Amino acid sequence: MLVAALLLVWAVPVRSQDKGGCRLHKSMTGWQLLEGKCTAGLVEGEGKARGPRGEIYQGDFHQGLPGGKGRLQLPGGGYYQGQWRAGPRPGRGREVSSTGTTYDGEWVADKRQGRGVFTTPYGLRYEGEWNNDSRTGQGVETRPDGRRYQG
Repeated sequence: MLVAALLLVWAVPVRSQDKGGCRLHKSMTGWQLLEGKCTAGLVEGEGKARGPRGEIYQGDFHQGLPGGKGRLQLPGGGYYQGQWRAGPRPGRGREVSSTGTTYDGEWVADKRQGRGVFTTPYGLRYEGEWNNDSRTGQGVETRPDGRRYQG
């Protein structure tokens, strides 16, 4: 799952690879900087990096970490596009899995939190509240046959 991949990436502090004196933050385990400009030795602003499992992050960096807007493309075809702050996803973003499920909404500490819309390729749609990656509170689920459940 995308969330698990992201948590593993930022969990183990190991030296990252350099690109001409410009480097990623040391917590970006096994990542290689492909493109980017440097400030005080760390990538800053627009850049691109490849992860140890073949994932590609392209977007804004701040002090050597994803910060601002960016996209993480996973080798299996899924991706997350949205806001980043020193690693794990905060704010608004869109996740698309390799199976075609999507979540477009709010994130806190790399988990679905707040309001969001979840859809599946077979027509299930849930729009409503999320807490700690689970549907909770008020929301509307629409089934593929058109039946709606509100609560």
